[in-house]
Amino acid sequence: MTSDRHRETAIKHARIIEDQKRVKEQVIDLIVECFDLPSTPQAIPSTASAGDVRTFKKALSLFQAEDFDELTSERNIDDRCGYALCSRPNRKHASGGNKVWNHKRGKDFKLIDRREVERYCSSECEGRGVFVRSQLSSEPAWTRDVTETSVVLLDDVQEQDDLAAAIKQLTLDETARADLSEKMKELSLERGDGSKPQPTSLEVAEREVSSDEVPLPPDPGGLDSIEGHNPRKVRFAAGAD
Repeated sequence: MTSDRHRETAIKHARIIEDQKRVKEQVIDLIVECFDLPSTPQAIPSTASAGDVRTFKKALSLFQAEDFDELTSERNIDDRCGYALCSRPNRKHASGGNKVWNHKRGKDFKLIDRREVERYCSSECEGRGVFVRSQLSSEPAWTRDVTETSVVLLDDVQEQDDLAAAIKQLTLDETARADLSEKMKELSLERGDGSKPQPTSLEVAEREVSSDEVPLPPDPGGLDSIEGHNPRKVRFAAGAD
């Protein structure tokens, strides 16, 4: 009896490991498939083909947030927008630097990771990516019923007058819903009326340079100066010791 239970337990664990392996391989295949989206050049997300949308949503049903981030990074390496249904190149900076200014002032000013702002081609696609990523499960696909997982794209609901109402309909906890609402509000303010083109480059706030590249400061005081300051010449009276 004991040996039978051990055998059943071993078989059960072996099946779990096999399921995990199968799902992981499927996720990798879907990342590769989404890497090649969209299927036609010059495609734009708002009018993506039904086939591309089906492929993307199938992948999202299995994805965790880190899988989505991996897909985004791989597309960025290929100089493309991280949102899989977009064919445009991602934003690039005119010069090097790991940290960049977020183009805000006052209390909202901060330096942010350059890779974060180069993920997408525009704030519109950034909004699409944020909207999708917020819905992805934190649990691996093999621990949940993926047939019940349905990810909503921002373009599915953007025609609604009240985006807040659409966000309320998503299956999110209150914290995630509040975070998504705040982020979408920020991106909406960045876009303004939505008709202005997004900048393709941002000002670099920090750049590492070697000591050979650092120019010596000018010495306005000449040879007699001390750290750039010229001491006044003192005249002594005749006969003074």
